[in-house]
Amino acid sequence: MLPADASSIESPETDGAAREKKHLLGESSVILMNPFKVIVVDDQPLIANTLCHVLRGAGYSTLAAYEAEGAMMLCRHHSPALLLSDVVMPGISGIELAQQVARELPACRIILFSGHVDTAQLMAAAREQGYHFECLAKPVQPENLLARVHTILEPETQPETEPETEKDQKTA
Repeated sequence: MLPADASSIESPETDGAAREKKHLLGESSVILMNPFKVIVVDDQPLIANTLCHVLRGAGYSTLAAYEAEGAMMLCRHHSPALLLSDVVMPGISGIELAQQVARELPACRIILFSGHVDTAQLMAAAREQGYHFECLAKPVQPENLLARVHTILEPETQPETEPETEKDQKTA
């Protein structure tokens, strides 16, 4: 079980981007938010905070954590719809975090990201244990991230596609 450490968590109230946005928009402004909570984890605060900023710009409610223990504490407290985590971090890896979240919060969707070459081996080991996580390559492009998150969290708003015919399935 991962211990909780609140010192490595960025709350929405302490996020500089959120404060700046409130200042620029004024207290009476309303930002339309969707109901999905996303927890973003990276041991590099600049990356975690930037990804949070991108997701907030698209209307998602986000929290940042800078290590797995703090992220697990946030997951337990907030029951997010999505965990977005770096794979390679000091201490507990993003894959270990993802496995624990998958066990404790099975409704939480998980996307991992990494810029390390050895990630393929770690992902293969997780698959052997029965865990199948999606992994995006760093640097994560905002438009790719938003498209993937939208597809995962809001599948009912995706355009309907024509079902494949038997012929299409064989040739595809």
